Amino acid sequence: MKKIISAVIAFLVLCPFLAAAKSTAKVNDNKPVLERVVVVMRHGIRPPTKEVFVPQGATNRVWAKWDVPYGHLTAHGGLAIAKLAEFDGGNYHGFLGGDCKSLRVVADIDQRTLKTAEIYGKTIAPKCNINVEHVALDSVDERFSPFEGKTNLDSNLMLASASKQLPEGGFIALHQKYAPLLAKLDKVSGCCAPPLCPDNKACGLNDLKTDFSIKKGGRVKIDGGLDIASTMAQVLLLQYSDGKPLSDVGFGEVSVDDVRALSEFHALEFGLIARPKVIAKIGAKPLLKEVENGLFAANAPKYSVFVGHDTNMANIGGALDLHWVAGDLAADDPSPGGALIFEKWRSKKQGEYVVVRYRSQTLDEMRTLDNLKPNASKVLSQPQCDAKSSCSAARFKKLLLAN
Repeated sequence: MKKIISAVIAFLVLCPFLAAAKSTAKVNDNKPVLERVVVVMRHGIRPPTKEVFVPQGATNRVWAKWDVPYGHLTAHGGLAIAKLAEFDGGNYHGFLGGDCKSLRVVADIDQRTLKTAEIYGKTIAPKCNINVEHVALDSVDERFSPFEGKTNLDSNLMLASASKQLPEGGFIALHQKYAPLLAKLDKVSGCCAPPLCPDNKACGLNDLKTDFSIKKGGRVKIDGGLDIASTMAQVLLLQYSDGKPLSDVGFGEVSVDDVRALSEFHALEFGLIARPKVIAKIGAKPLLKEVENGLFAANAPKYSVFVGHDTNMANIGGALDLHWVAGDLAADDPSPGGALIFEKWRSKKQGEYVVVRYRSQTLDEMRTLDNLKPNASKVLSQPQCDAKSSCSAARFKKLLLAN
């Protein structure tokens, strides 16, 4: 059996989409056949979700303007999503075929998620009139906002789970580790000034103590220098990936290498407040139910897409112990348009099994709208499964039900 599994894994890694092109063939000669695909992806490039995106005193500079309302998918972001859909469409063309009923597209109610889903659907299936499914626009979709409105969360349990992710020395050690990057952000942003600074004097991000706090309902977040750094770093990433003139990316003082390095703050924040097991299991549960249905329900379409947010990606990653590198960003940072792709395969001797991929553009592919390279979709290790790079369908179902 180990030889069979090894052969299948080697086939998938070396030639990941060959079987997709032949997925309508009968299962024979132990050639893997792709049966279902579920894509869970983050929306595309957007501006900050609000004009004032950091606390008063965190910056003394006027940041570059955007050509769309705050939080909306940008025009460039839409073109980048089309490139992702072209890539996925090429990889799964033989699998999708021309049957419009084989494709389902679902999105959260924000403009950026709805527009991302619309562009993705139209691009991957240009001959189909894809209806993007969503709940009423004045309601909350639990699948994408699982903590919204919850009042019964065990804040002590969630805080304990988050605290376990801290290194020895806690937040002080993290501030020491990231001091050079925090200093870089100070220089770029002009941070910091009263009333943000202690003792009403000028300071830097490294002087702003970071700690956990409990939001309404019991959800854990971080406040302080590392939280502000995460927000600033994400804005710089969005400026660069949106194709803005380099003079508008961090006021001309930030290189692409800086953007890559600073993305660690975004990944760090999610590692503390979205990926810890107790938090992740609650956050991922509604979408993982959709993943289960998409892979295993008899009446599910062959190809399902769910467009949500970076927090959704981090929750699922934490719940299933999945780790990725999105293009050239920091490990586990969910990139704009990045996707977790769940594939259900079948072979004559191995039966049903699941492979999980992460698909992402690099920063420059987002910025220049270049075609994605073949290795943009990578098979992820599944530590909770014996085969690591694949998981028997039965085992994967148990993992989903455990969340």
